[in-house]
Amino acid sequence: MTTKLTTGDLDDLTMKARIAENAARLTWLKPCEAACYMNIGESTLWKLLAEGTIPSSKAGGNVRIARTDIDAYWAKRRRGSTAEGGCEK
Repeated sequence: MTTKLTTGDLDDLTMKARIAENAARLTWLKPCEAACYMNIGESTLWKLLAEGTIPSSKAGGNVRIARTDIDAYWAKRRRGSTAEGGCEK
């Protein structure tokens, strides 16, 4: 069974790709930009922030996430998966 993408789906994917591309150039990201940059859902990002897995800051009541902290999170996960006998042989 194949799934057909609608024009709305394609517009949404294009918008997310543009947000992620723009986020790659920014130093501090809004939560929605960070989620797109990470290719995860916002609820997953909020969970990571609440756990302290990814640090965040508040500026004027608005949450911001440093792109370098996101990159460090992914780097640590990559190192952890191979160090614990991940898929790489």
